[in-house]
Amino acid sequence: MIKSLLAVFIFLIVFNNSYAQEKLAGKVSYADQPIEGINVFLLSVKDSTLLKSTITDVSGSFYFDDLTPLKYLVLFQNIGFLTKYVGPVTITSSSKEVNIGTITIIKTDKSLKEIRVVANKPYIERKIGKTVINLENSVFGLGSTGFEIFETLPGMSIRNDEISLKGQSNVAVFIDDKPSNLSGPNLVDYLKNLQTNNIEKIEIIDGNSSKYDAAYRGGIINIKFKKGKNVGTNGAFSFGAGLGINYRYNTGININKRTKNSNFYINYDYAKIKALDQTFLNRARIYPFMSKAGSNVLFNITNNDTKTKNNQNIVLGYDHQLDKNQSVSVLLNAFSNVFFSDEFNKSLISSNDQLDSTVNSISLENRSIKNLSGSFAFKKELNEKGKALNAEVDFLTFSRKSDENLRSSYLNQTGSEYKPPLVFNNLTPSKINILSGKIDYSAPFGKSASSALGAKISHVKTSNNRLINIISGSGYALNPSILFDYQESILAGYYNYDYKKEKNSLSVGLRLEETFAQGDTSSKNDLINRNYFSLFPNLSYARELDKKNKLSISYDKGIVRPRYDQLNPFSYYLDQYTYNQGNPQLRPCYVNSAKIEWEHNSKYLVSLFYNYTNNFTFIVYQQNPNSNIATTSNQNFDYRQAIGLSVGFPISIAKWYDVDLSAEANKEYFKYTDGFKKEIYNSGFNGAITLNHTLQLPRAVKASINMVYETPTAYAVYRFKPLYFINMGFSKPVLNKSGSLRLVITDLFNTNSNRYASNLVGLSVAAEDKSETQSVRLSFSYKFGKKTVKAFQKRESGADEEKARAIQ
Repeated sequence: MIKSLLAVFIFLIVFNNSYAQEKLAGKVSYADQPIEGINVFLLSVKDSTLLKSTITDVSGSFYFDDLTPLKYLVLFQNIGFLTKYVGPVTITSSSKEVNIGTITIIKTDKSLKEIRVVANKPYIERKIGKTVINLENSVFGLGSTGFEIFETLPGMSIRNDEISLKGQSNVAVFIDDKPSNLSGPNLVDYLKNLQTNNIEKIEIIDGNSSKYDAAYRGGIINIKFKKGKNVGTNGAFSFGAGLGINYRYNTGININKRTKNSNFYINYDYAKIKALDQTFLNRARIYPFMSKAGSNVLFNITNNDTKTKNNQNIVLGYDHQLDKNQSVSVLLNAFSNVFFSDEFNKSLISSNDQLDSTVNSISLENRSIKNLSGSFAFKKELNEKGKALNAEVDFLTFSRKSDENLRSSYLNQTGSEYKPPLVFNNLTPSKINILSGKIDYSAPFGKSASSALGAKISHVKTSNNRLINIISGSGYALNPSILFDYQESILAGYYNYDYKKEKNSLSVGLRLEETFAQGDTSSKNDLINRNYFSLFPNLSYARELDKKNKLSISYDKGIVRPRYDQLNPFSYYLDQYTYNQGNPQLRPCYVNSAKIEWEHNSKYLVSLFYNYTNNFTFIVYQQNPNSNIATTSNQNFDYRQAIGLSVGFPISIAKWYDVDLSAEANKEYFKYTDGFKKEIYNSGFNGAITLNHTLQLPRAVKASINMVYETPTAYAVYRFKPLYFINMGFSKPVLNKSGSLRLVITDLFNTNSNRYASNLVGLSVAAEDKSETQSVRLSFSYKFGKKTVKAFQKRESGADEEKARAIQ
């Protein structure tokens, strides 16, 4: 099957024409001779914002490609020459290439002082297919965590460690344009411990292209770390501290060394965070809905977990232009999280409204998580017309070691022990290894069309061990010491066709993926043995209505494969009557989505979307009517569907006061068939609004207020209560604007918590999850090295705004 489809792809390429993106080019000369090494800057006519930069080559030539239809200024500047502006230069959607000809520059007798080009970018930038959150100059760009920023992203929803964008859960997180290969709890842990000090921006990118994995079709969230844009050595360091119920402190440094043909950068962060997580759970067994007669039983559970974390994160990157047509890049990301958990769980058990017994559980756990990921990429431009070959290899090694000592005491109504306590030790080491390789080929033919194809292979191997040592007592009902090994391989190929002429553009693609999955335990072979083949089409059409308005319509199909931890059959003990358990029978989810978007003036964005998900996966409570033991595990739903509208736009209230508004409203429908074969339907209207206020105050003080509100929400088999919180902060430049002081107050009124309830057959659940979100934090950062803007060579795009894995 794969060979046949690849043959069809190759056949289609031969008969397709190609597409050339909007491009601006020219030459620079002095005394009628071409001159190399002149800095060329591309600025916005509207506000002189620096958009891209490059440097002239040996022939004096330069170019910028992948340009948005807009009016631009071109700035030529170098020490020893007079600064020169050219423009405005208008780029339209029908422009193939705008050549401004040969620009003559003049020497000056006195060396001109280097200038600073200040890019006053808004906090959020929007256009069809991409939203950018500029953290570097934000008040919240120091002293916050990646998770805290994710909670406020437009269209973002995080429930049960699952990230959704506009009703789609097939979402991937990238690090500097490369897949992080993290998901679920591992990803959330990474984000909660990732400091924003060295993050430049976060991009939210549509995954509607066959070039992307089908698991990315819901969207790509690309975390871009800071890189110096100046030739020479420069960087910044920062440190900060905060207080809530507990404490935190952090420090970080980034250093960048850029030459004409290469760039090396390193970012390092360290943080120590002590924080409290709380869960309040009421679980009732309701007999009238069950075949067995009896009384109602209520479990009132309170869990307090204080974690002390030591986190380190380092990013190393190197980009090198081998020659005019070839470049390589290397990226390494290492993360370490060592923490101690002091957890107390109290379960009050009542029958017919009378306290029957109490179970107190104390857990002391030492856990170590280490993650190393890397990428090597090579790009070769085969000719000047745009033919290109890209190859990339990615890897990840993840290891976790956990040593938990747990003691459960059993008390009667009077508070006396009625049986010996359960004392045991729990060891749960696990490893994940991922290796993938891909190759892409694109070849333009003609003036209006393009085609590309590629192939990818990936292999995942996980190993999980569970060693239970009962020291004394009994009552651990689910007590296997077990080994679980899982392997998954994916073979993929794709073909994409693009057509663009005048005001119209069309993209059509098809991706095929074949998955091989094998899972074994120490007690059962072939617990998981699956092989499935899927086709994933994508289609998008866009039309420029006029200079300010653009309309697009798109459709794609994607997949959400079960996470490795979800398939793991282990049972995790909370108390004698409460466990978390994996589900090796989970099936992949398939997501069909359609979207219509309208963009106005490159600022305002309106989206109407519809998503339908087969086999949607989410956590469900299940209780044994005889033992009263409740387990939470991921289950496949019959479907999830959502239809909604989202809007985003800036509002300028005064010269010193701007507001950015993001809002979404949708109606979601869920169907779940439980273990009693009862069909459960859940639906409801959901709404969310985020307001980001920016105020320029006297004495160069900037204030930011972030306000988030979510309406009561129907999700899976649960009803969530409203969620709302406010963050605010202040920043002030110091030390001749090389330093910055920032004061941030998170969750000002301590209202950020998840509250939810569910009514299943024979079981009623009401719960609240509350983390330590309220704190006051003070941070300081200082930039060193060259602060004047100098261009750098990046022949494929002219700047680091657009990269291969980040946008097509």
